[in-house]
Formats: sequence, structure tokens, C-alpha cells
Amino acid sequence: MKPELLDFVVSYDITDNRKRKKIADILDEYGHRVQYSVFEITVPSNDFSKLRSRLIKHLRQSTDTIRYYSLCQKCVAKVSFDSAKRKGGENKP
Repeated sequence: MKPELLDFVVSYDITDNRKRKKIADILDEYGHRVQYSVFEITVPSNDFSKLRSRLIKHLRQSTDTIRYYSLCQKCVAKVSFDSAKRKGGENKP
């Protein structure tokens, strides 16, 4: 049986440039960047804790944060955005 895929919006505030780059590189393996420090990712349910462990290794505990916002499938289907450079195929409000 295949593990369930989970969708998240992940945002981070990392003070060190090298650590921030590493965090972005890891998240890029699971999804895509939607803002400078925000990614939309999809991860197998059994890999989510491994992903978090990988990311936590790069945090400076006193200043850095990563937030994970879980999205249900209905929520993912309702995602919309506005942009001056809208690409074809995205959801429209």
C-alpha cells in the first residue's frame, strides 16, 4: 500500500544565508517555491518526520523558525492567487 501524500505550505525565517539556502534546497526536493521563503510541498506521510528532521538540523534555535501549514485535498483544490504575471493554468478567484 502506498503511503498517503500530504500537502503543506512551509514558510521559514532563517537568519544565516548558507542555512537558508540549504533549507530552500531541501524543500525544493518536495515541491516548489511560491514566495521567497514559502514553499508548497507534497510529501509521503511516512516521510514527513524525516523531512522535518532534515530541516531542523539547519536551524539556529534562538532565531530561526519553520512553519508547516497542512492542506487538505479540498483546500489544495481551492488555492488561488493574484499576480501581475499570472501563468496559464492556475486557479482563478
